Amino acid sequence: MIWIMAGTSESKKIIAYCPEEQRIITVATALGKEEFQEYPNLHHKAMSYEEMLIFIDQNQIRVIIDATHPFAANASQNAILAAKSKKIPYFRFERKNTFIDQQYLYESYEEVIQKLQQQTGNILITTGIKNLNCYQSITHNRLFIKIIPHQAAFLACEKAGFSADHIIALKGILSIPMLQAIIQEFQIKHLVMKDSGCEGGTNHKLQACLLEKVNPYVIKREQLNYPQVFHTIDDLVHYLEKTKYFLNIKHCF
Repeated sequence: MIWIMAGTSESKKIIAYCPEEQRIITVATALGKEEFQEYPNLHHKAMSYEEMLIFIDQNQIRVIIDATHPFAANASQNAILAAKSKKIPYFRFERKNTFIDQQYLYESYEEVIQKLQQQTGNILITTGIKNLNCYQSITHNRLFIKIIPHQAAFLACEKAGFSADHIIALKGILSIPMLQAIIQEFQIKHLVMKDSGCEGGTNHKLQACLLEKVNPYVIKREQLNYPQVFHTIDDLVHYLEKTKYFLNIKHCF
């Protein structure tokens, strides 16, 4: 079986190339389970390294295709180690980095928080719900967060002390005009984002910041030493076809 570690829009395109009887798909979050529920052989579980080893054996995995989010570094690192341990190939599909001025790049959330503490004005957080506790040192009436409209996201915001009128629940990549409207409505002066690539909306956010004279803060990706990485789906699929990892490939794009 081919193990496709999914969770992004690009992973759906990769799945479409692989015949159903050859693939098994995993997602790590409840939202991912909803997004990929149409696919057979879907498993919803965030796995440790040891659990990945068992998963590989139980499902007779012969190759891993990692198409997880650029910031799912822990899952990717575990998969690299598991593939090496089991002596099976690991291939990474990684979105290209966004071209960003170095002055807007930050190594960590802590570095961003330290900078924001020295500033005034409202802050829009667009980095998801995993690191909300980092913002405890900043007055919450300055903070606004954009989340995906999902129960788990609302609960995380509530636990972190965000009131309902500071939560912006919208699904998908926001357009530049939509981002501008949010910035204007909530008088945003600072916007925190990840370098999620063009596919993740980073370019739209940077452009909206430029137009509205908002300060952008971009969290860098953690750099992993991938055994083999592809930055376009075509390159990945052509390689898998050439090396016979995909059998009876679907030419659907």
